[in-house]
Amino acid sequence: MVEKQTLTYSLFLSLLLVLRTWANTEDQVYLQVYPPVNDTDDLTDIYFALMLSFGGDYVSIGALPGVQIALDYINSEPSILPGYSLHYTLTDSQCNRSMALESLFKQLSSEHVKLGLVGSGCSVATEPTAEISQFFNIPQVSCVSSSSELKNRNRFRYYFQLLAAESQIAQGFFKIITHYGWKRISLIIQNENLFTVTMDVLKEQLAESGVDFTEKLFNTEDGIDGLSGGIFEPDTRIYVVAMYASHARDFLCKAYYEGIGYPKYLLITYGWYGSEWWTGKASSKNFNCTPEQRSQALAYSLAPRVQEAFTNLTAPDVSGTTAAMYIEHYREAVLMEVNEEINLRSYIPDRSDPFYYAQHCHEATLTLAFALNKTINDLKNNEEQNTTVVVSKNLVENTVFVEKMVKYLQNTSFDGLSGKTVRFDEDGIRQINVLDVYQYQWNNTKIFRANVAVVHVDESLVIHYHQPFSRDSPGMWPDGVPNDGVPIEDVVTVSVGLTVVYVVFAAAGLAFAVVCIFFTLIFRNRKLIRLSSPNLNYLIGLGAIVLYLNIITLVIPTTNTHFAAVLCNINPWLTSLGYSLCYGTILAKTIRIWFIFNKPPVPSVTKSVCCLFGTF
Repeated sequence: MVEKQTLTYSLFLSLLLVLRTWANTEDQVYLQVYPPVNDTDDLTDIYFALMLSFGGDYVSIGALPGVQIALDYINSEPSILPGYSLHYTLTDSQCNRSMALESLFKQLSSEHVKLGLVGSGCSVATEPTAEISQFFNIPQVSCVSSSSELKNRNRFRYYFQLLAAESQIAQGFFKIITHYGWKRISLIIQNENLFTVTMDVLKEQLAESGVDFTEKLFNTEDGIDGLSGGIFEPDTRIYVVAMYASHARDFLCKAYYEGIGYPKYLLITYGWYGSEWWTGKASSKNFNCTPEQRSQALAYSLAPRVQEAFTNLTAPDVSGTTAAMYIEHYREAVLMEVNEEINLRSYIPDRSDPFYYAQHCHEATLTLAFALNKTINDLKNNEEQNTTVVVSKNLVENTVFVEKMVKYLQNTSFDGLSGKTVRFDEDGIRQINVLDVYQYQWNNTKIFRANVAVVHVDESLVIHYHQPFSRDSPGMWPDGVPNDGVPIEDVVTVSVGLTVVYVVFAAAGLAFAVVCIFFTLIFRNRKLIRLSSPNLNYLIGLGAIVLYLNIITLVIPTTNTHFAAVLCNINPWLTSLGYSLCYGTILAKTIRIWFIFNKPPVPSVTKSVCCLFGTF
């Protein structure tokens, strides 16, 4: 019922956006088609929609050269889409829901039929477009999105994703926390599905492992200023920062001014933030910090990321391109102007990772082209289909074409630039079960990111360190592993055999003391016993009993913290009381005997045993 209501709302919103788009055609900001359209009649031009974000919480326009490199290969390879020339039209999603939907309908209302969609620039923008595009029979392949919310085939029927689901990052957070034995964590979460769904997975794992955690949630519009009661807590030292980089910069600024940083505190962030992301602009004017100040708060923080970087620079992908060749082509493409409205050099150095997402958009473009090629070839072999009409026809009315294309997308399998095979699970999500763990290290002048470990996301969650790093090496932690703020409890245990020996001897001594007391009580009227001061003998026996009981309390095994606290408090009292009763009385008797035999000129002192004991 809830899904139907959500779908109805989405369709209603989409209709409004369509009307707005059609009513404001002069405001359309279509960018130049790439590659340029053919002037010859030899090839038929076909198109797909490309949506990236030029601004907003996440900037992904830096991935554009990856798409262009893939298109250059596709259009130059005779065996791929023979008789056709593949082009894209680009719009800006601004990493925003409403802007993404508006961009989608600008694409759909253009003169060119779109045979697919690559985008939409970030997870926030992809969720609404993936939910709506299926109703226009538009298959979507995403290369920048990773929200676990997108892993839902019933909701996103024609959606495919080149990045692994973000829920795997939760495994990385969890492994780091448990690996170092931290028992108290604070989660600072931006209220977006990309982060909330991942943190829900992490919270469930933390609860099962007995790790105490608190969470604070803020809306994107409000920023971290919207957190009531402050951000940091007095008893918490470890903070998981689940937010986009622009808000993370605000968080670092706040942390710097409140003295939050290594070695007393530690931050765990997302590893997919761009290179030198901490040097960018803050999302709020209330946080005015220099990059150097943010670096001090970020120093020695940890950041897990799904392992999708180039693992082999010399192994070619399906197009024959090696990672080394691709990097060179990418740098060349950055220097080229796509059109007058895009200057990639103004985006890439500071605002996005040059290679990380571009390689996936390269693979996404190949994925779409391969599926199109197989679909067209399949339809060509069917004598009942007119291929030319099929390709140029509006896909809303062409269910056969879309069903075949989705089938071939689902069965995708080819070697990608990342060194891993591109294939999808039943939900259309790429599976990569290895995480890299990065640390932002400080060399006294600037901060840099080092790959310190790798985590295999399986049942054991094994973590392996790269040399020269290790769990508590000075190379990772020059001032030691940060503490989580929980008081350290040292549990001292005694072997069972030794405990039994202690208890047996203490019980024997206790029994002997009780026997001595009863012996004195029974024969107290005998002359010899009466001369030994029976009252003092009782006190000596009672002191011995208390001392033997103290030995037993010292070796009692317990895991109950309250009972252990009681034992710890009564042990010194029992020791003091037993020692005073036993040896104090013996000393009193000795003084009394000295007075009797030496007969000093103080007769009143020797008249009372109580006075002697009290004087002592």
